[in-house]
Amino acid sequence: MPAFEEEILQAEEEGIIFHYLTSPTDIIMDEEGKKINLGCVKMKLGEIDETGRRRPLSIKDSNFIIEVDSVISAIGEDPDLSFLPADIKTNKMGIVIDTNNATTCKGIFAGGDAAGRPRTVVSAIGSGKEGAYSIDRYLRGVKGEGEFNLSIVRYEDLNLDHFEKGNWVDPIKVAVEERINNLKEVYKGFSPEMGIIEASRCFSCGVCNMCDNCLIFCPDIAVLKKKKGYEINYDYCKGCLICVEECPRSAMTSIEEIK
Repeated sequence: MPAFEEEILQAEEEGIIFHYLTSPTDIIMDEEGKKINLGCVKMKLGEIDETGRRRPLSIKDSNFIIEVDSVISAIGEDPDLSFLPADIKTNKMGIVIDTNNATTCKGIFAGGDAAGRPRTVVSAIGSGKEGAYSIDRYLRGVKGEGEFNLSIVRYEDLNLDHFEKGNWVDPIKVAVEERINNLKEVYKGFSPEMGIIEASRCFSCGVCNMCDNCLIFCPDIAVLKKKKGYEINYDYCKGCLICVEECPRSAMTSIEEIK
């Protein structure tokens, strides 16, 4: 199974032994039901399948047994959607939703793993934000598709000349001897002071924080500052796009006007 190199090294620090290309076949108990053996077989990588990965194949006569104290099954999980009423449609991916995260039942929204989204923390957080936005629109009676901005500002789009370079904060790591025989996390996380330092490294990509760069650098004084943002006076603007170039966070964009 895939894992980050750091996670593998941390597990090895705690004495974990990895058996690569090995598949469990059965669990063998003694007559008293106390002693446990785990039957395994060695595998080899076969041809690439439809998913783009090489399919593992068992090696003939390579079976062996590992004596164990306990067996923990960790084969992944799928959402149990059996409780849903018939008017909420599902498919093999999960709950069927539209672009507003709405299900086929009026007033019911879904997201995350249950709606077939990529099963990552980042996707879950994004799905929650989209769902909250869509529910708010629904409760206010706003019709049509939402205007949730899914555009992504790339690192290359930022103007790094306006940022001070800083180092990230290393979280506090728990010593091996303190975590080896328990379920303690490897890292303790950040102290409040460390958290503030780490949060201050955020670029706020695509978000205007009223830094006034567009106002300062405009050679034609065409940028006007308002209480909640800026306006462009097109009677003076010559389209030089200096304001766009000097925006640190790529919060400004230019669109060619079609005549």
